[in-house]
Amino acid sequence: HLPGTHQLSGVENLVHKESDRLQEVISLLNTFHRPCSFSEGMLMIQGHGERLQQAVDLKLPDDHRMVMTGALFLLQHAGGTLSPAGAVKKSYPGFFDIISAS
Repeated sequence: HLPGTHQLSGVENLVHKESDRLQEVISLLNTFHRPCSFSEGMLMIQGHGERLQQAVDLKLPDDHRMVMTGALFLLQHAGGTLSPAGAVKKSYPGFFDIISAS
């Protein structure tokens, strides 16, 4: 949500996790209208402060980190649904309790 162009390096290893997290992050960025590209080991993101005004239904892989990331995107926008929410039990069973208390 920070305006400007942001560069993240060293992200190519994300393809070898519980899911292809690099592709999933790119998909999330696209879903939430954040222009991005990946080239030569660099993820480029064009940030802006605009929020989506409609709810989003996220269907993510059974990957605890991607589900938590998706939840944070939903919190910053108009909300929506998220599945599989149970994936967070692998590393942070109280995650949704903590963020709902915020």
